Amino acid sequence: MNTAIVIYLLLSLLGYSKIIIAASISSDVQAIPSDIASLPFDAVSADEEPTPSFSRVVGGVHVDIRDYPYQTSVQYSSIHICSGSIIAESIILTAAHCVSQKSVSQFSIRAGSNFRNVGGVTRAATAIYVPATYNSSTADMDIALIYLQSALTYGETINAVSLAAYNIIIPAGYNATTTGWGDGNFSSRLRGFTVPFVPHSICRNSYNLTPNMLCAGFAQENRNACQGESGGPLVLSRYGQIGIVSWGRGCSYRVYSSIPALQEWIYSVSGL
Repeated sequence: MNTAIVIYLLLSLLGYSKIIIAASISSDVQAIPSDIASLPFDAVSADEEPTPSFSRVVGGVHVDIRDYPYQTSVQYSSIHICSGSIIAESIILTAAHCVSQKSVSQFSIRAGSNFRNVGGVTRAATAIYVPATYNSSTADMDIALIYLQSALTYGETINAVSLAAYNIIIPAGYNATTTGWGDGNFSSRLRGFTVPFVPHSICRNSYNLTPNMLCAGFAQENRNACQGESGGPLVLSRYGQIGIVSWGRGCSYRVYSSIPALQEWIYSVSGL
């Protein structure tokens, strides 16, 4: 029996994930590289002064894909609908709400370009996995893996992002960066936003959070990632990707799927 089918059946029985469309899985998708290492545990004291980065960004500025080579546009019927991040040559990390109840055959990604609709390279999707416990009502476990029909080639504008370790401690106020083509209205050129990490104790005043979520952003409207950023990476330079843009009301505090909390699911399904 095909090894990919055996893996899929085992994952299904264990309840780790469900495949949205039961498409045949090509061998290049299953040849998952193991060169994406998590950043080591590097907890810091909450009393330590956060180091600002990208501090001039308020509302976002144009950025260069060479500085964020893991950024991808997730497209449906060749139209940009969400962002994603490269975690392996054939695997894209994004949000479950971006891909649920849609046909895998219509999905593709664009990588290596500052623009969502031109340049770089495109790859068609061959399979998509979301957690069996994904809850579309609460957005809990809002995470998905897109497998590509053919592998990406790493270079100056295309590369993988490291994933944050499960046991990191992120002090409040630390600045993280999120990138994409959003900010209320879709932008044709890649933009970057700096958003401070917000502890659950503060964010709970606005949202009902689960342990699989984290919060970042500003109390004011229109200052951080909004529509069009869904599925995009939230990256803290010393840790790697810590979150996936998930949901929020308006454009103030945003809720992200927590990479440290969901790391076990990512590695169990991807084999990284």
